[in-house]
Amino acid sequence: EPGITLFAFHGKINRRFRGNEEGDLTLDVTRAKNGVWAYENRNKQVMEGDVLYFWIHVQHDGVGYLLENQEYYFTFRRTTTSRYNTRSTTGTTRATTRSTTTASPFTRATTTTWSRTSKPNEDSIDCEPSITTVKGKTVCRNELIFEENFTGTTLSKLWKHAVKIPLDSEDAEFVSYQNLPNICSVRDGYFNIFPKLLCDMPGFSADSIRTGTLDFGARCTGVVDTEAECIRNAAHFRILPPVVSCKIKTKQTFTFKYGKVEIRAKLPRGDWLYPQLNLEPIENAYGTTGYSSGLLRVAFIRGNENLKTKSGEPIDGRKLSGGAILVSREKNRDLWLKSTFKGNHFGEEFHTYQLQWTNRSIEVSVDGVSYGTIEGDFRELARTNNVTVSSQLYAGEYMAPFDKEFFLSIGVGVGGISDFPDLSLNGYGNLEKPWSNTSPKAELKFWNDVSNWNSTWDTTNIGLQVDYVKVWSI
Repeated sequence: EPGITLFAFHGKINRRFRGNEEGDLTLDVTRAKNGVWAYENRNKQVMEGDVLYFWIHVQHDGVGYLLENQEYYFTFRRTTTSRYNTRSTTGTTRATTRSTTTASPFTRATTTTWSRTSKPNEDSIDCEPSITTVKGKTVCRNELIFEENFTGTTLSKLWKHAVKIPLDSEDAEFVSYQNLPNICSVRDGYFNIFPKLLCDMPGFSADSIRTGTLDFGARCTGVVDTEAECIRNAAHFRILPPVVSCKIKTKQTFTFKYGKVEIRAKLPRGDWLYPQLNLEPIENAYGTTGYSSGLLRVAFIRGNENLKTKSGEPIDGRKLSGGAILVSREKNRDLWLKSTFKGNHFGEEFHTYQLQWTNRSIEVSVDGVSYGTIEGDFRELARTNNVTVSSQLYAGEYMAPFDKEFFLSIGVGVGGISDFPDLSLNGYGNLEKPWSNTSPKAELKFWNDVSNWNSTWDTTNIGLQVDYVKVWSI
């Protein structure tokens, strides 16, 4: 049928799928053969009674469709011939296909993803080997290996919500991440995150921020320090995170090493807000302290309308940054980041943000225009600037710690102890930032200033809106 650009087959013999995970028999077909889109495997042997469990993904006119929960039962009809007095057995296959779908067998997917997750056929004229890997497997060059357009009203199965309290060892942003429909939603073709005050949520008040408990129980997704990430009892200056936000990740479903990421988004506006359009490491191969295993920022701004350092440098929403982070504290934070400026706030309209990550460098762009390249060998740059990084980097490759697979992460942060320099002057009244990054009372000081910063949170502008996310192999 005209308009088909991808036929992806995922199958298992005698083993059921858990969701739309990758199969043992896997191939992405990007070209029809003799007018037929098909998966063929002449090496796999099957026996009488074997069951093929499979699911299919088809891209048609830019829209992804899924056929899920399929079963194929193998039975054989045996025949005997007497020519030359030899017995031979031939088989014909009768298949029974069962589907759990109730209407049209194909359902429109909210995502288009996947790559050639089997090793590229070196004899294929349309597959040039790539440095990119997806879930540890080789892919072909210049292929769209992930695409999310946020159609429908729910997130696709590729994304999982973070439910936790951020750690002090990282940015300690003043939020809790939760999966709540009034905070994050898929609507009108966009993924939306609109942070809200905890005291405005059911069961909480301004008093409970100072004296209450936040306990995520079994819903918590924290893995580094579950005691700190999953529960907090407010007491004295240790308050509950005063803002509720949202973060989604592809950690369990889509990871890759090297590629080009493109995100079209409208960034949040409002004091102390910032977008999290990031790549995070699938494993802490170079340590768990701070960002010793790395973080890649596709795009970052501070949502303030007018913010400058104590020396007068503008660092508000007119300044866009992207690149790499290897340390958690504000000092030397920008060492591996590149920046560009414009006359108005980047959050006023949608822009297309790109990050190209290779085995030699990281390049960041906006609306197709490059604004900086960070060369590899991060160890050497750290050494020449007297910045302490993980000693384990010296055992890694040239791009360490960015020589491992990473996953996509989208969220909105607020405040914290890393991204807003101390003594910054905010607003046209040049009000000093209300907290110190090194103070144990930072979150409390931030909350005490709620009347000032919350007044800048226009409900129509504070949100992060993401139109699409795409990743290509290189």
